[in-house]
Amino acid sequence: MHLVDFFFTSCPTICPKMRLTMQLVYQRLKEEDRFVLISHTIDPKNDVPGVLKNYAQKQGVTNHRWQFLTGPTEAIFALAESYLALAKVAPEEEGGFTHSGFLMLLDGQHHLRAVYDGTRSEMADSIYSDIQILINE
Repeated sequence: MHLVDFFFTSCPTICPKMRLTMQLVYQRLKEEDRFVLISHTIDPKNDVPGVLKNYAQKQGVTNHRWQFLTGPTEAIFALAESYLALAKVAPEEEGGFTHSGFLMLLDGQHHLRAVYDGTRSEMADSIYSDIQILINE
């Protein structure tokens, strides 16, 4: 099972709110071996592996239960679209990108099971409850 988001480390708008929600979920599930949080950067030019590693450390990530991934820009944008999330270059936007604040919950067969507003940290309890339901299925 995965909780997936799309972000970039220098995001000045919604990413800090999304990060808080992801941190709350991570803290409750960081020892759960059947679950992983996955954050895909939408700025692979700047969010190189070393930057992502430092970013993860600043978030208090101490194990592989929260992964920060990069890849070719077009592949990342296509992946976001496959999850029904928005991610694209937008020079007119603060930070140079626009993206949705969705957190997507995928089950063990990679089926999309739920979508949450990641900018609302109070969603962390609902996300945790839904994950517990999937774990116990």
